[in-house]
Amino acid sequence: MNAVDGGVTAPAGFRASGVRAGIKPSSKKEDCALIVSDAPAAVAGVFTRNLMRSACVEWDIERCRAGHARAYFINSGNANAATGAPGAADVRATAGMVAEGLGLAADEVCISSTGVIGVPLPMDRIAEGVKGCIAALPDADAADDARASGGADAARAIMTTDTVPKEMAVEVALSAGTVRIGAIAKGAGMIAPNMATMICAITTDAAVEPKPLADLVYRAATVSFNQMCVDNDTSTSDTVLCLANGRAGVGPLEPGSADFEAFAEAFIAVCRETAKNLVRDGEGASKFVEIVVSGAASDGDAKTVARAVAVSQLCKTAFFGEDPNWGRFACAAGYAGVAFEPGRLAMWIDEVQLMAGGQAAEYREEDAAAVMQRPEFQLRIEIGDGPGRAEFWTSDLSHEYVTINADYRT
Repeated sequence: MNAVDGGVTAPAGFRASGVRAGIKPSSKKEDCALIVSDAPAAVAGVFTRNLMRSACVEWDIERCRAGHARAYFINSGNANAATGAPGAADVRATAGMVAEGLGLAADEVCISSTGVIGVPLPMDRIAEGVKGCIAALPDADAADDARASGGADAARAIMTTDTVPKEMAVEVALSAGTVRIGAIAKGAGMIAPNMATMICAITTDAAVEPKPLADLVYRAATVSFNQMCVDNDTSTSDTVLCLANGRAGVGPLEPGSADFEAFAEAFIAVCRETAKNLVRDGEGASKFVEIVVSGAASDGDAKTVARAVAVSQLCKTAFFGEDPNWGRFACAAGYAGVAFEPGRLAMWIDEVQLMAGGQAAEYREEDAAAVMQRPEFQLRIEIGDGPGRAEFWTSDLSHEYVTINADYRT
């Protein structure tokens, strides 16, 4: 597996664009993105479990049930959630506009919206965004650099409070040839895993049927987007959507085959790195912390303990304050709801052991504090001798997070 340029346009047969339509009136940034497959594509996704999910999530669930799509339109600045029947009608209208402009059927178009909740979509601005995105698409036979530029524009257009765009792509050598996987994502706040709290678009030129693609997207989300948090809020718009168009001429990839597993390994790697990058760019974040829990009875138990520490406000403020207050970490592990023997608890921050046998280890406080001054470090917690293990990625909780979210709408 090798990294390549281009994001969602690195795989063959995909084009993308991003334009400014004025959905965020105070911003001069792009706010509408479009990804198009030049060939029929399988589609699969995973979505928020929030009961207040947006109208576009409902629409995309139906598209994934059908199993095929050709285009994905995303707007930032407005979530189209808690907008009732008019919001659902706006999704249908948006899909219709995209379809008409591209010569597709409306049910071949997926839609995502992200931003403020409870505000109707400005459909005049959406119409301008659709028109602008279609006009900005590179030609089907455009050079690689033009395609890459379109993917980068799309990555910027889906940002809300993100400070940097997130995009990546890889190339995977299989026995029958080479395939590519590309991704763009947005998310900096309202990041708490309950499916996948953010929006991520994934493209691949591998040939994968809808059912195994759906299984793979779920499998990947479980060990990537569902193992991260910035705060403790699950959004109304959470979507991970993948289009697989088979333009690489390799496949179809059959589950259980060596080629499928090699492809799946790369796919999961893309999702995991994208998830880490979302946490690194968390609202107001100055620390990226990888929490590793081992010795649990099962991977699920390990993940439960890791998440309890990751979402704890006291733990996150300790990360921000660079305070090796291991009592907070042990406390969060203890209330996670997983049975373990307290006298077995051990804990390390990178190379410094904080706990051994359920009590303080012999260490120098200044050494532990020095580790926590690093922008990235690992907190490792051992709760027993079982086979269960999990990783979880979190950020610190800073003054800037409060500032960003105190005046988000204004």
